[in-house]
Amino acid sequence: MKIIYQDAVYEARLIITGNLLEAGKINELMDKILLTSPRLRVVQNGFFVREIIITGVPLHVLCAEAILHEAGLVVEYE
Repeated sequence: MKIIYQDAVYEARLIITGNLLEAGKINELMDKILLTSPRLRVVQNGFFVREIIITGVPLHVLCAEAILHEAGLVVEYE
């Protein structure tokens, strides 16, 4: 699973890329993120290689990033 954080001035993005075998873990993380920060927008693409793009205000996206850190995942910064 690869996670990239992209920050613009008014909007930030988390891009999560994973394969079909990691779908359960990705779905669990998405549920947890969206329950804690409902103002985020999520777009999902792909089936075998899933790409999830989480966009929103940088403060809310950083909260989502903190949830990913708690799960033990490494986030790359771009």
